[in-house]
Amino acid sequence: MTDHYIEIDGRPVPATNLLAWASWYETADRIVGRTATRNGKVSTVFLGLNHQWGEGPPLIYQTMVSGGSLDQAQERYSSREDALIGHIAWVHRVLSSREHPTRVLNLIRGVSKQLSSQTKKGRGAGK
Repeated sequence: MTDHYIEIDGRPVPATNLLAWASWYETADRIVGRTATRNGKVSTVFLGLNHQWGEGPPLIYQTMVSGGSLDQAQERYSSREDALIGHIAWVHRVLSSREHPTRVLNLIRGVSKQLSSQTKKGRGAGK
């Protein structure tokens, strides 16, 4: 089993060899989600490398927080769908209680709509 993965139509696929993976990785758009708030930035990407160091499914997506009180917090996932859900959850966590609840709700709705649109594009690309 390989530790190198590529994405085809938003789905992770084991790379056939290291050169094929490197060629794909060099030009791939690996961003799943990127959201900036007053309290930090949340970035979710397709890693392309398995970061699972024990038993279990490959961990090939990651959300990381930059700035604010949660700086450098991260979480890894096995699927794009889990990564999208995780991205929204981390955006929610980063927003402080000082934010007005309506602003929080509107930001989360906007992020959800953007990520949903990206997922539909990825799934439709191979049809």
